[in-house]
Amino acid sequence: MITAVCIVLACLFSLAACSSLPDPNPVLPQLEEEQAGDQEEDPVSHTVLEEYLSRIANDGYMAYTISAKEFGTVAPDGMDSSNYVAPLLKDVVYEEAVVTRIPKGQVLTLEFPEDDVHFDFFFADGQQNLIRQVRAGEEVFYQANFKDPSRKAAELMNDWYQALGEIAP
Repeated sequence: MITAVCIVLACLFSLAACSSLPDPNPVLPQLEEEQAGDQEEDPVSHTVLEEYLSRIANDGYMAYTISAKEFGTVAPDGMDSSNYVAPLLKDVVYEEAVVTRIPKGQVLTLEFPEDDVHFDFFFADGQQNLIRQVRAGEEVFYQANFKDPSRKAAELMNDWYQALGEIAP
């Protein structure tokens, strides 16, 4: 009986000793690290448009207007616009675009009069993610590439414009 107890104790000691040994399969953690590195990071762009949108979202910047030739100009009048700005900043990359013809049709303009800069959002078919920046007399075009291809910059701007219109005097 004493021999059986000694054998059980010896087994317990050997199990305890084995559990403190280094991992016998060092390849597994390496594979996990490689797989984690394969995950796609959200691409980031840094445009003048994103700088201004960030100022509105994060700093409550109010020196802007949104206008449409057909319907007039609206201003924030103290409204927190961060809920309308966030979709224009999240899961999107803005890339410079080469434009040979300016789209015709409805345009919404996000303007920062104190800085003499504005951004035109186009509604023409297939151009709803095209944005023209006009700053110091120079034009730059951006293409908004959303992670969700059903999102359209012009539609997001229109939602924002409509919300501002509801609070306009």
